[in-house]
Amino acid sequence: MKSPINKLFFELFGYYPNKAGQSFEMIVAAAFKLLLNKDVTYDQKIRGDFSKTVYQLDGLIIDGRDKSMIEAKDYTVNERKVGRSEI
Repeated sequence: MKSPINKLFFELFGYYPNKAGQSFEMIVAAAFKLLLNKDVTYDQKIRGDFSKTVYQLDGLIIDGRDKSMIEAKDYTVNERKVGRSEI
């Protein structure tokens, strides 16, 4: 069963992404790009400055030398509620 976000994505772009949650992640990245007028890229991998661990980010906002991460979760799937631990 498709989530409301998947249905919205299909209405906007005419296809369904392959990965679960990908519709919401892509819509969120596009919204940040439009609202902030900054460089925003979807599904990025960056290495931590201190841990040197590679992290997968749903989106990355780049403003000059500053970088901000985007983490997006589609809680409309199975009508789940956002738990406190997720906030």
